[in-house]
Amino acid sequence: MDISMSAPRSSTIRTFKEVTGCVADNVAIHFLQRNQNKLTSSINDYFNNPQIVDQILFNGSKKSTRAVSIIPAVSQIFNNYREGVYYEPNTRGQLFIGIDGTIDYLSDLGYEPEDVRALVLAEFLESPSVGIFIQDVFESKWSSANCSSLEDMRAYIEKLFKMFQTDFNYFKKVYSFTYKFILEPNEKNIPYETAIAYWDLLLPEKYRNQLETFKIFLTEQWKQKITKDQWNMLIPFFELQTTNPQLENYDESASWPILIDTYVEYLGEHETS
Repeated sequence: MDISMSAPRSSTIRTFKEVTGCVADNVAIHFLQRNQNKLTSSINDYFNNPQIVDQILFNGSKKSTRAVSIIPAVSQIFNNYREGVYYEPNTRGQLFIGIDGTIDYLSDLGYEPEDVRALVLAEFLESPSVGIFIQDVFESKWSSANCSSLEDMRAYIEKLFKMFQTDFNYFKKVYSFTYKFILEPNEKNIPYETAIAYWDLLLPEKYRNQLETFKIFLTEQWKQKITKDQWNMLIPFFELQTTNPQLENYDESASWPILIDTYVEYLGEHETS
């Protein structure tokens, strides 16, 4: 398929990446092409099909991953915390660090499990779920970063954390990752109470007032589980609300999740009451 990189397409790719937090051009191009370059449809498609994103990134990275020279000291650190063989559908069993090992690993790094740095670490190591680190990713990622001790790893995590605080695209990448990371097995959505707890942990101070009002709405009126689309589109909505507090430019036909539409109605009702 011919990919045109004319100015309009480049602008659309850039907007797609800004909204989704995606950093890979090939992922953006894939979703835009399969949605006839319709931006909103492409963004929703991206959020609703994380397995496609994973496959594109996996296909693009497996050669470079295999080329990494594993540092023996990294393997030893992994072995200090590992538990056994990890199985999930459609993947072969691999050695892994489990819940207990993860808690010990974080403690030795100097972090509590509730620290947002634990989420930054989980995203970096591509953790499939809470408390799980897979051997080949753990070893290849830390070896690629040339981190061969706990001190090196902590210093690298601190660099990532600083980037999380200052780089909006990286923040959105960690934020988007978190939904799948905290999703319970065999569940498609997360309880709103869980979502609130992680929003409190993840969202920067600039969203604090908006988040407090949104939490009231969730607990008093919504009281439903949060879908991945709703989770991911909250940040673009808060950004819109930051630049346009009265939401005069809010477009209900722009494929916002029903949660956001309902919340905008709630805000309107409480402004006039």
